Amino acid sequence: TQKASMLSIPRDTYVDIPGYGKTKINHAFAYGKEQLAIKTINQNFGLNISEYVTVNWEAVAKIVDMVGGIDLYITSAEKDFINYAITYTAKNSNGNYAKLKSSGNVHLNGTQALTHCRNRYVGNDFKRAERQRNVITKLLEKISQKELNEINTLIDNFLPYVKTNMDIMEYINYIPEALKYRTEYLANIVSTQVPSTAQAQGQMINGVYFFVPNNYDICKQSFIEYLYGDKK
Repeated sequence: TQKASMLSIPRDTYVDIPGYGKTKINHAFAYGKEQLAIKTINQNFGLNISEYVTVNWEAVAKIVDMVGGIDLYITSAEKDFINYAITYTAKNSNGNYAKLKSSGNVHLNGTQALTHCRNRYVGNDFKRAERQRNVITKLLEKISQKELNEINTLIDNFLPYVKTNMDIMEYINYIPEALKYRTEYLANIVSTQVPSTAQAQGQMINGVYFFVPNNYDICKQSFIEYLYGDKK
């Protein structure tokens, strides 16, 4: 379809985690790593995901640095957060401590981009997820401008920093075709969250905040439409 879909699931989304009952969706990974996280997403939202890529803090910083950094628009408040939190981020990601000198259109190194991804204090957790998607989009744009041999080298450099069950060679075979239509792909990236703020609302349950979908079937339909372009 020459489209790419990138969806965030809010971490406080109220779901049924197999074997653990109803709680926040981010608990699934804590309880059972990738397999339980995938099973939880599939069972609650009618999907059939089988593959995953997991990255930690250090991986995000390293990958951004490996592509030479990214260019992103940063507000004054976002710049202040990066400069405030970068020492903590650098310590926990083995990154550097360089602070931003200005806001606006700026060049971010890996530690700065990671700190930006972690920011939920300028805005909220939904805004943080949007920042994460924006950073991934910029990574896609940066990588797509490179030649095939450069991308293959980057893949070799990325792999030690990620955990995945994907058949890497299968996906490498898709790269030439993707590069052929890079303009179309980059122009057709769907970036959103499910459940959206219109599809769920914050509720206190037994003194704990949850983001509770109004109708799980509507959320399922949104996933199908955004991921596959189908209406069923």
